[in-house]
This record gives sequence, C-alpha cells and structure tokens, in this order.
Amino acid sequence: MAASPVINNVRALTWSSYTAMFFLGVGITLVGAVARTIGLEAHQIGLLISVQHLGFAIAVVVSGTLADVVGKTRLLLAGSILLGPVFLFLFGGSVFWVNLVLMLVMGAGIGVYEGVTDAWLIDLHRERQSRYVSINHFFVTIGEIGITLYLVFWAVGWRGSLVGSGVAVLLLAAFFALADQRPRTQANTSFLGQWRILRNRRPLILLFVIAILTVGIELGTMGYLTTYLGEIRGFGHAESQMGLVLFLLGVAVGRLIIGLVVREDQVMRWVALLFAVASGAFVLLYTTDLGRLSFVVVFLSGFSVSATFPLLISLVARAAPEASGAAIGLLKVTIPLGGMVVAFLISRLSRTMPLQMALLAIPAAALLGLLVVLALSGLDRRFSIRCR
Repeated sequence: MAASPVINNVRALTWSSYTAMFFLGVGITLVGAVARTIGLEAHQIGLLISVQHLGFAIAVVVSGTLADVVGKTRLLLAGSILLGPVFLFLFGGSVFWVNLVLMLVMGAGIGVYEGVTDAWLIDLHRERQSRYVSINHFFVTIGEIGITLYLVFWAVGWRGSLVGSGVAVLLLAAFFALADQRPRTQANTSFLGQWRILRNRRPLILLFVIAILTVGIELGTMGYLTTYLGEIRGFGHAESQMGLVLFLLGVAVGRLIIGLVVREDQVMRWVALLFAVASGAFVLLYTTDLGRLSFVVVFLSGFSVSATFPLLISLVARAAPEASGAAIGLLKVTIPLGGMVVAFLISRLSRTMPLQMALLAIPAAALLGLLVVLALSGLDRRFSIRCR
C-alpha cells in the first residue's frame, strides 16, 4: 500500500504554486534585467531569449499533455530540478554557447511551471478558481519586478541573486518531492480527440495569432527596454532598470484593475481597446524622445499589454468548452512562440540596421494585433455570441 504524502495541506500546496510562478517571473525577465550589467550585445539578447522560449515551448506542451495522467507535483518536481541548477551556473562563465544551452534548460523548467500550475490550482480549488489562477499569474509579475529591483539597487550582486534563486528553487523541489503526488483529474477524451475538436474552430486560429503578438510585444519590450533606454535615450544604468520596473508595474496594475472591472460580455471590446492603446503607446515610446516623460509612456505601455493574455484565456476556454484544457494548453504555446518570433526578428534586424529601427518591430506588432482583433470581431457572429 502506497504511503500517504507528507504534505497535502491545500494552503501550502497553493502557495508552492505561487512560489513556482514567482521564479518563472524571475527566469523570464533575467536576460533583460542583467543585459547591460554583463555587457550582452543586442543580437546575443535576442538569441538567448529565443532559445529560452524554444525550451519553454517543448516543456509546456509535454507537461500540459502529461498533467492529467502523472501527478502534477511530480512534474513540478522535474521542472524544479531542471531550473535550480541553471540559476546556480548561468552566466558563471563567458562562453556564450554554454549560457545558450543553460537558457534552453531554463526555458524547459519554467515551461513545466507554466504548463502545470494553473491546472493544479483548479484541481485544488473547486470554487473561485479564476481568482486563484489570476493570483498565480500575478506572482509572475512580482518575480519580474523583484529581480529587476534587486539589480537596480545591487547591480554588483547579480551573481548572488542567481545563486540565491537556485537554492530557493532546489528547496522548492524538496517540497514537491514530499507533496501529494497523485493525479487528481483524468482527461474526458484522448489528447488527439481534443485536438480534433479544436481543428474545426476557425476563430481560435486568430485568437492564437493575437496571443503570439501580445506575448511578443510584452517579452520583446522586457528583453530590450533597458538597452533601448540606455543606448538610444541616454538614461543611466539605474534609470534604465527603473524603466523596466515601471513597465512591469504597469502590467501588474493593469491585471488587477482590468480583472476587477471587465464583464464577460465585454471581453472582446477590452482586447480591442487594449491593442488600440498599445499601438499608440509603443509607437510613441520607440519613435519619440520625451525625456523623463518617457517613463509615463513606459508605464502606459505595460498597462496596455497587461490583461490581454488573461482575457484571451477566457475567450479560448469559452469558445471550446468541450476541449478547454487542450485549447488553453495550445494558447500557452503562444508564450514561447511570441517570445521567439519577436526577439529573433529584432536580433536579426539589429545586425543590419540601427537598434532603434529594429525595435520598431514592437509597435508594428501592436498595430497588426489591432487589425487582427478587428477582423476577428467581424468574422463570425456566432463566435461573438458564444463568448458572451
């Protein structure tokens, strides 16, 4: 007879999920936060981010597929074992290809966290599930802000921040090793069966395109903002880092406010409105020298992309209720896809043109996203009704 798990307290398990997402936020922001400190070049930033999101894409698909068959804490244990050592050794040497491999492994570790934790919280909490999922993603932003602020006030201690994160993630691995390992849910249909359901939903394709653009805009800005503010706009190191903090604060504030005020029948309108604001904000940010007023535009830019992805999760789940798990899982693949596409595009463009010109790919993505949202709004009235 199998032994009972040492840890099965719902509150403790819930907070371990939040902790995992905190370190997901640290990992996904790391390159942008340390880029100027360790002297990364623009094309190196793009390659590191692209490789990280390749690992993320593979892991989020595999872990999401296994989440209802294997105990979710087993998967989270595996993700922690991948992630912890990477924090300990990343950028410990100057050989670029070694750091590139470590970023691939880091992407796999945080991809497991992204692929499993939301489903795990839904298993743990039968009521007010959306609240727990929203808080889960809020902790991603807290991790992003935390590592950035740390490097603002203690840039010389950047290696210490990575070592401390590595130790904390390995302690989290020990927690998951002692936690409840049993799978709590089983899929209602086969994995391939769920994908067949999704195949016939035309509007989902456009939602996935919108998600790729949304994530690409957000992660591209996170990766390049400090370099842009420092090299193009002439801000000092600390001011450039504070610009990234303000962008992330805009994301955090937007997720809280919009999450509280949006109604189910207004989701598409909010997505269109946010893309309209993002189009203007990012064009202004990357084309105009506003001096200190740039920080206001940076905050507004973060706010404009804050709630779009959570709103898309809601739309996708309600557009395919009989295969919502597969639909949400597929949507989350757009996180690494968006990160890879925009970061790789900027990396390539920056080799042939000035960085300021290359970064115009970000406002271009915002404008394209607005056009796709407007096209989706008028494409299929039945889809709009279903999503109310």
